[in-house]
Amino acid sequence: MSEYVDIPFFTGIGHVRNAINVLSSRVIVAIEPGPGTISEVGMAIKMKKPVILAHMKR
Repeated sequence: MSEYVDIPFFTGIGHVRNAINVLSSRVIVAIEPGPGTISEVGMAIKMKKPVILAHMKR
């Protein structure tokens, strides 16, 4: 989980969560992406959803 998450929401549904996130979104914003987020970005690209990649400077 990202250190930027204030309120985590655990679903227990595994990788299906990624598909739900992408399919129910108009745009995907990935900040400091990890492996799970990268799979969502890839799925968004396949689904022709807009993707914004951001890097937080520390």
